[in-house]
Amino acid sequence: MKKGIAILIFLVLIAASAFAEGFSLKAGGGLILDLSFHNGSSSSAADSYEGYSYLKFGGYGFFDATFVEADISIVYYSMTSVTKKRTGYLDDDWSGTAAISFSIMAKLPIGLRSITVFPLIGINYNLVLNFSNTSGMTLVSTGDFNQFGILAGGGFDFFFSRALFLRTEALFTLRFAGGTMKNMASTTPGGDTTLGMGPRVKTGIGYRF
Repeated sequence: MKKGIAILIFLVLIAASAFAEGFSLKAGGGLILDLSFHNGSSSSAADSYEGYSYLKFGGYGFFDATFVEADISIVYYSMTSVTKKRTGYLDDDWSGTAAISFSIMAKLPIGLRSITVFPLIGINYNLVLNFSNTSGMTLVSTGDFNQFGILAGGGFDFFFSRALFLRTEALFTLRFAGGTMKNMASTTPGGDTTLGMGPRVKTGIGYRF
C-alpha cells in the first residue's frame, strides 16, 4: 500500500513537471551520510526504553525532473542497541553489511544566477539487507528493521557550466517504527513505539540534459 502511494505521488509530480515552464531533466550521484536516533519503544510503567541508533554511509544516485527528485542509495549500515532502565544504560554494537534506501521528494527550485536553491519534502523507505553483531551472530529476520520515514529540508545546485553542477542537500528524517520496535512495545507493560529522527546529508555531481 505504501509503495503504491509513493509510486502514484512520483508519477503525478513527473506529469506536473512536464507541463511546467523551465522543465528540465537532471541525473547524478554522490555520497550520503544518514543518522537516526531514538528508534524503539518506551514503557511508562517501567520507566524504560529499548531502541536503536543507526549510522549509514555510502553512495547514491538521483533523478530530477524539476519539481520532483527520486534517489536510491546503497549504504554500509551500523547499529547500536540502547537499553535504558532505572539502573542505567546498556549498549550493544551491531555491524551491518548493507542497506538500500529509496526516496521520493517534491522540490521547488529558485534560481539565483549560477546557484539554484530548493526546499524539499518527501518520503523514504529503508530496506535492511542483513546484520551481524560484534560476536558474529546474524539476525534472521532483517525485514523487521525496515522503516518508512518522512523527509524535509533543502539543498542547492552550484553550476560549473550549463550542464554540470554540484548538488548538496541537508534533510531531517522522522522514521516510523519497524517490526522490531512494534514487537518490543507490544510485549512491554505500558509500552509504546518512539519516532526515530536524525539528519541526512548528501553531496554529489549532477548533469542537466
